Amino acid sequence: MQAVIDRVQRRVDPDQRRSVTPHGLRHTTATHLLADAVDMDAVRRVLGHSDLSTLGRYRDELPGELEVAMRSHPLLRGRP
Repeated sequence: MQAVIDRVQRRVDPDQRRSVTPHGLRHTTATHLLADAVDMDAVRRVLGHSDLSTLGRYRDELPGELEVAMRSHPLLRGRP
Protein backbone atom coordinates (compact mmCIF):
# COMPACT_ATOMS: atom_id res chain seq x y z
CA MET A 1 0.00 0.00 0.00
CA GLN A 2 2.82 2.39 0.84
CA ALA A 3 4.32 1.84 -2.64
CA VAL A 4 1.02 2.87 -4.24
CA ILE A 5 0.84 5.96 -2.03
CA ASP A 6 4.43 6.87 -2.94
CA ARG A 7 3.70 6.43 -6.66
CA VAL A 8 0.65 8.70 -6.47
CA GLN A 9 2.53 11.27 -4.36
CA ARG A 10 5.19 11.57 -7.07
CA ARG A 11 2.47 12.82 -9.44
CA VAL A 12 1.34 15.55 -7.05
CA ASP A 13 2.91 18.99 -7.14
CA PRO A 14 5.40 19.11 -4.22
CA ASP A 15 3.72 22.26 -2.88
CA GLN A 16 0.38 20.41 -2.72
CA ARG A 17 1.57 17.14 -1.15
CA ARG A 18 0.27 16.03 2.22
CA SER A 19 1.47 13.33 4.52
CA VAL A 20 -0.37 10.10 3.67
CA THR A 21 0.07 6.72 5.34
CA PRO A 22 -1.86 3.43 5.09
CA HIS A 23 -3.00 3.90 8.69
CA GLY A 24 -4.16 7.43 7.93
CA LEU A 25 -6.21 6.15 5.00
CA ARG A 26 -7.74 3.46 7.24
CA HIS A 27 -8.61 6.03 9.89
CA THR A 28 -10.11 8.42 7.32
CA THR A 29 -12.14 5.63 5.74
CA ALA A 30 -13.58 4.61 9.11
CA THR A 31 -14.44 8.20 10.00
CA HIS A 32 -16.22 8.81 6.68
CA LEU A 33 -18.12 5.51 6.83
CA LEU A 34 -19.41 6.40 10.29
CA ALA A 35 -20.21 9.95 9.18
CA ASP A 36 -22.28 8.48 6.34
CA ALA A 37 -24.20 6.38 8.91
CA VAL A 38 -22.87 3.06 7.60
CA ASP A 39 -23.80 0.25 9.97
CA MET A 40 -21.41 0.45 12.91
CA ASP A 41 -21.05 -3.32 13.16
CA ALA A 42 -20.07 -3.48 9.48
CA VAL A 43 -17.41 -0.79 10.05
CA ARG A 44 -16.18 -2.69 13.12
CA ARG A 45 -15.80 -5.87 11.06
CA VAL A 46 -14.05 -4.09 8.17
CA LEU A 47 -11.54 -2.62 10.61
CA GLY A 48 -11.07 -5.91 12.44
CA HIS A 49 -12.11 -4.53 15.83
CA SER A 50 -13.61 -6.95 18.34
CA ASP A 51 -15.72 -4.36 20.16
CA LEU A 52 -17.95 -1.52 18.96
CA SER A 53 -16.58 0.75 21.68
CA THR A 54 -13.28 0.98 19.80
CA LEU A 55 -15.08 3.00 17.11
CA GLY A 56 -15.34 5.91 19.56
CA ARG A 57 -12.02 7.36 18.46
CA TYR A 58 -13.34 7.71 14.91
CA ARG A 59 -16.63 9.19 16.10
CA ASP A 60 -14.71 11.83 18.04
CA GLU A 61 -13.01 13.06 14.86
CA LEU A 62 -16.15 14.78 13.56
CA PRO A 63 -18.12 15.68 16.68
CA GLY A 64 -20.97 17.66 15.11
CA GLU A 65 -21.46 15.86 11.82
CA LEU A 66 -20.87 12.40 13.21
CA GLU A 67 -23.13 12.88 16.22
CA VAL A 68 -26.00 13.72 13.84
CA ALA A 69 -25.30 10.57 11.82
CA MET A 70 -25.13 8.43 14.94
CA ARG A 71 -28.40 9.85 16.30
CA SER A 72 -30.09 8.76 13.07
CA HIS A 73 -28.67 5.22 13.25
CA PRO A 74 -31.56 2.75 13.79
CA LEU A 75 -29.83 0.99 16.68
CA LEU A 76 -29.04 4.22 18.49
CA ARG A 77 -32.32 6.14 18.15
CA GLY A 78 -33.68 7.37 21.42
CA ARG A 79 -30.36 7.05 23.30
CA PRO A 80 -28.73 10.12 24.85
